[in-house]
Amino acid sequence: MTYVGCNQARELLEGLIDGELSMADQLAVESHLRWCRDCTLRVQDMRLIGSALRLGGAGTLASCISSCQ
Repeated sequence: MTYVGCNQARELLEGLIDGELSMADQLAVESHLRWCRDCTLRVQDMRLIGSALRLGGAGTLASCISSCQ
C-alpha cells in the first residue's frame, strides 16, 4: 500500500466521499484517516456540509453549524 500524506489525502477526500476513488486510492486514504485526526475531522465536516445541502440548502447549513458549536 502506498503511503499518503495529508496533502495528497486532502486532494482525494472529495473523491472518497463521492465514492469515485480507485480501490487502491480508497484504501490509501482510509489508512491515512485511521491515524490523522485533522483529515478525519475534515471528512466529517465535508459530510456534514453535504448532508445539510441535500436536506435544505444554506439555511439548514447555518443551523447545523451553529448547533455544532
